[in-house]
Amino acid sequence: MNVELTRDEVVQRYRGKKGGQEAETSMTDSKLSANTVMVFSDNNQAARIAMRVGTALVRAVEPNGPGNGVIMTIKRRAFRGVAYAFRNPDVKSKRGFARNKLDDEDEAETETESESDDIGASLLDELGL
Repeated sequence: MNVELTRDEVVQRYRGKKGGQEAETSMTDSKLSANTVMVFSDNNQAARIAMRVGTALVRAVEPNGPGNGVIMTIKRRAFRGVAYAFRNPDVKSKRGFARNKLDDEDEAETETESESDDIGASLLDELGL
């Protein structure tokens, strides 16, 4: 039940959509697909990405029905690279403020992330991957 969407439909359908604890956005950057990258999202990041890449959005498909996540195929020329998605929290900005302060909340998030990694690993084992 794949539903094809235009860029405007992705923006309209996913703008402001909140995600629960299981909401996710993931990206596949494969050398086998030299001209495109693929992004899956089931929350408002789908709308933000679709607006940001503009006409570089090649195809958008909802494989699980309307509003349950969209797979977007995007031309590589609109993609900076995975490494650019991260920043060093220890580097100060030009204004002298740390860009991302590390505190006790980050430590709590790290514990949650490792629990999430364990769940992801068990799912991969179940799928035989």
